Amino acid sequence: PEVRIIFGGPHATLTAEECLRDLDFLTLVCLGESEYSIVPVIRALLDGTPLDGVPGIAWRKDGKTVMNPCCELVPAERLTDYTVIDYGEDFRELTIPHTIEGGRGCPFHCTFCSPSIFWQRNFRIKPVDILLGEMDRCHEKLGTVAFAIDHDMFTANPKTIVEFCNKLIERGSPYYWKCSSRVDVLDEELIELMA
Repeated sequence: PEVRIIFGGPHATLTAEECLRDLDFLTLVCLGESEYSIVPVIRALLDGTPLDGVPGIAWRKDGKTVMNPCCELVPAERLTDYTVIDYGEDFRELTIPHTIEGGRGCPFHCTFCSPSIFWQRNFRIKPVDILLGEMDRCHEKLGTVAFAIDHDMFTANPKTIVEFCNKLIERGSPYYWKCSSRVDVLDEELIELMA
């Protein structure tokens, strides 16, 4: 009973009130992106201080659900403060691609999509040079050549994908990569360049 349980992510954000109503064991829900709220949340929980001033959370107070306002979204150029972790020789020998974040959000307005609402319909792709720099650091530290670029709609901005591909080609980078895309934002010329 003393364990604190926190939910987060698109589905928990959109169902925060229901989760807190129906799951007695749940301490709180982080709403939206949590980079700016996770440290204040943990500090408040460890120190036993009130959660009133912690941004971007839903929690219970006097038997009622309280929804603290969310923080601003993290700008694309700030999606870079992530450390490349060396998991050791066993990890290096795996043939699975190393996942790196390519950005967040989606420019489309599909009514059935919870991530679209979660990202506030705000589409961000990391600047190409920052993304390539992360790939280079993974390659230097881990020997990684295969990458999975994690983004629901990495190809939504063809101009950025063309720049990304051309810079990989110009540099002679030894990387293989994959990403997610909608079919309707691709054409044969872009697919060939990506290949």
